[in-house]
Amino acid sequence: MTAFPIRQKKQELKLNERFGRARFFYLTDGQNGRIVENPYLNETRGVGIRVAQWLVNQGVKNVFVKNIGINALCVLGQGQVKVFKAKVENVKENLRLFNQGLYKEPLPIPGIIGRGFFNYQARNKRCVCVSCGYIFTGQSGVPCRQMTCPKCGGRVRRLP
Repeated sequence: MTAFPIRQKKQELKLNERFGRARFFYLTDGQNGRIVENPYLNETRGVGIRVAQWLVNQGVKNVFVKNIGINALCVLGQGQVKVFKAKVENVKENLRLFNQGLYKEPLPIPGIIGRGFFNYQARNKRCVCVSCGYIFTGQSGVPCRQMTCPKCGGRVRRLP
């Protein structure tokens, strides 16, 4: 089964920008589809995680998203669900592209796949000097705020 977070119940289904805050989900087995309301839409915290677990419990194997949080991505990964970054906004078009084999690589799952988000972030940590604006690659295992600028000796923070 495949799931899509959608904006509203209309003839032309469009993906919602946010995974956990989608009003509806379109669930399909490729032949038949149904629109289901998000049971966690009105929760204040942890919505993405709850929705991800709900989809795992529904037997979903693939999810197409525009954006998704790290925690929800981890829950889906632990449930053996593949998450794909949608190429287009239209649900039917994404299904057609998927069936043609144009979605080859799912998103890496943080903490599960070795090349996941956390490993990528640690390898590519960028720091910036607050005083002179010098940008450099930080040392692994040392927070930027504990370093000094190699150029001027000023305070350093993590580059967003």
